[in-house]
Amino acid sequence: MLRIGNNQTSKIKKQENKYTKARMFYMNIKNNEVLTLIRKSDINPLSFEGNFGLEKENLRVDEQGNLALSPHPKEFGDKLRNPYIKTDFSESQIELITPVCKSIEEAYEFLGELQDFVSVRLTGEYLWPQSNLPKLPEEEQIPIARYGKEGYKERKYRERLAKKYGKKLQLLSGVHFNFSLKEEFLNKLYARLEHNKSYQEFKNDIYLKITKYLLKYRWLLIYLTGASPTLKTADNLGCYCKDFRSLRNSSCGYSNNEELYISYETIEDYVASLQASIDQGKIQNINEFYSPVRIKGRGKGTLEELLKQGIQYLELRLFDLNPFDKNGISKEDLYFTRLLITYLLVKADFTFGTMEQKMANTNHEQATLAERPENIGVFDELGQWENLQEEATKIINELEELIEVLGGETEYFSYVINTAREKVLKPEKTYALRIIEGVKQSSYVQFHIDLAKKHLEESKKK
Repeated sequence: MLRIGNNQTSKIKKQENKYTKARMFYMNIKNNEVLTLIRKSDINPLSFEGNFGLEKENLRVDEQGNLALSPHPKEFGDKLRNPYIKTDFSESQIELITPVCKSIEEAYEFLGELQDFVSVRLTGEYLWPQSNLPKLPEEEQIPIARYGKEGYKERKYRERLAKKYGKKLQLLSGVHFNFSLKEEFLNKLYARLEHNKSYQEFKNDIYLKITKYLLKYRWLLIYLTGASPTLKTADNLGCYCKDFRSLRNSSCGYSNNEELYISYETIEDYVASLQASIDQGKIQNINEFYSPVRIKGRGKGTLEELLKQGIQYLELRLFDLNPFDKNGISKEDLYFTRLLITYLLVKADFTFGTMEQKMANTNHEQATLAERPENIGVFDELGQWENLQEEATKIINELEELIEVLGGETEYFSYVINTAREKVLKPEKTYALRIIEGVKQSSYVQFHIDLAKKHLEESKKK
């Protein structure tokens, strides 16, 4: 007779619980009103479409990996007027901005053209391909972006940031991914779902739900795309901290001095809570709200405009520069993020209060650690502590189920999903661990300078 001990019984029950959770999700998406509507109507082809934009920051460096102290090159035009090539915090920090594009492919190609244009016109300098810092001069020698009399406000804003956070922290660079759903898609969804809302209220609520879920699940994107391992940068920042896969996203990286708990229940609540943080002096303005996901409106992006005109798009700000890709981010990561957004769209809305935000922040910090995923804990959907590898695998499996239900570009999405799954099961495939291994074979500076030169040669061939 087979005898099962207490430990075996516990393991069996745990497996049964995990199976039940997976089946619960499957039944939820199968019976989900939004998903059913998308799947059985002409809305389906629009479900993976959208409007896309990319913003990328790079520091200019010389061949030895020293921060370039030269002015922003005149060849790139007036930094206040050129919509595509600007400076960010520092005079040495170039920002490349695409227009709104109709596809990820178009946005990625446009960013590549900007990268090529800038790279081949730098004289004796390179675009540093790493979010973390190159060799830096003394703090006072790091040049803040210069704008002349016309850009007086931009200059003063950066000077206040330098005083509050330090210049070095402001140099941590990355990629922002801007996204909105097709208006045609939203209009059809609005017309066919039962509700008692105006179109703008409906649209706001859709984006608020996606924002809450992105903040809740951002740990997965940080794990998959983290590419700023600690190395020597923590010393440059005066920060003594653990080994990170994404220093830029960590507590030692680019974040506000204190946690801001913002309400995402309605657009009115969001605006009121963000305005309260400004009134209390926690941040200067909405540009200093360093959330991994920002809600954006039209025009200058003021809170008043956001309240009056509604949410127009979302800005995902958590992507480290991928030094292995000339454009600083891979198409696979962009498509995975787009797929994740569709997944979050069809899920039921939920409350994202202070407690939920604290758990999401804990997961965020856990995902920045350079440890094996099976040794990292995160809060799961039900608030239980599970290991990151199991939770990531569960979500990736659910994404796979979603594309099977919706159809579309299943072959490419399957490739994207399998690439993500491989990083979860084989952490040595992640960007951070590949960087660490590459640095061991060379040095921190030389490894990244070699990649910068490789990207330059690719740009010259265009």
